[in-house]
Amino acid sequence: MAVRRKRRAAKKRRSPKRRSRTSRRTDRRLASLQPHEVRRLARRYGVTGKVVKKTIRKVGNSRKKVEAALKKM
Repeated sequence: MAVRRKRRAAKKRRSPKRRSRTSRRTDRRLASLQPHEVRRLARRYGVTGKVVKKTIRKVGNSRKKVEAALKKM
């Protein structure tokens, strides 16, 4: 005897790029001297944590500015 199964309604998928304005704004800023941010940048650019911290203090917590300064090193 065949078992009847209910069909599940297709879920509406949200596009992954849909984010609020607030979350986009916070992505542009670094969480200043948070250890996880410092570690990530240090690994990404092959520098020490001290160098990353000094750079953040020097240029501010704008992600673009910090990454540009670390690229120059």
